[in-house]
Amino acid sequence: MEAKHTIILYGNSLFVVALEAVLKDQPELDLVCVGEASEDDGPRLAALEPTALICEAASGAGAESAAITRLISQLPDVLVIELNLEHSTVTLVTRRQQDITRAADIVKTITERQRPQPLKPPGGP
Repeated sequence: MEAKHTIILYGNSLFVVALEAVLKDQPELDLVCVGEASEDDGPRLAALEPTALICEAASGAGAESAAITRLISQLPDVLVIELNLEHSTVTLVTRRQQDITRAADIVKTITERQRPQPLKPPGGP
C-alpha cells in the first residue's frame, strides 16, 4: 500500500472548501483542515509531518498573512501551494517551476514529491 501524504488545507474561503471537496476522494491524500489562524498551529501541524500546505495567498501585513508566514517558517520542508482568490490562480512555491491548471496537477505534484530522508548517524545502520 502506498504511503499517504498529509495535506494541510489552510483557510475557510469557498475556494479552499471547493478544493477540499475535490481532493477528499484521493486515497493517497490525508487532508487536515485549518480554518482560522492560531498561535499553536506551527508545532501541532509540524507534528503531522505534512507533505504540502495549501493556503489562500496572503495579502498585506494582516494577522492572517503573519500567521501563514510563521507557519511556513516552522515547516521548512513543506510544499506550499497558494490559492489567489483575486486572480483565480494557483502558485506552487517550490524550487522547481511547474504548470498547475487542474486539481489533478496538484495531486500529481504532491504524490511525486520525495520526502527528505532523515540523516543517519555516522557508523550507524
